[in-house]
Amino acid sequence: MDLIRAAKLLVGKISRDYADDVSLVVVMGSYVHGATHARSDLDLYLVPKTSRGYNLGFTFILNRIGFDFWAVSWERLERIAGNEEQNASIITDGEVLYCASEDDGRRFECLRERAQRVGDRA
Repeated sequence: MDLIRAAKLLVGKISRDYADDVSLVVVMGSYVHGATHARSDLDLYLVPKTSRGYNLGFTFILNRIGFDFWAVSWERLERIAGNEEQNASIITDGEVLYCASEDDGRRFECLRERAQRVGDRA
């Protein structure tokens, strides 16, 4: 399955059926860096607004290609941006595929800037 097509299908489903439950969908990894190959997986996370949104996370394998879609709370992103947890690349390198509101987009961009500043000091 084409990774771009899979991501678009997922974002379409979120925007139609879960717009009140999900703030953002972010893709990361080889897809963002333009380094995909025949067996590249698709790594995405969502920022939930509700418990229904939080429960959307899943992992599956299709045609021997892995698809990972997991929930990351705003609070956890805050900790990551502040270098209280490792893995700042999920913020600094992630590409937003879906954004429920301008406020959500601005909040994420502020976290990205914070994570980059903290990373520059390290």
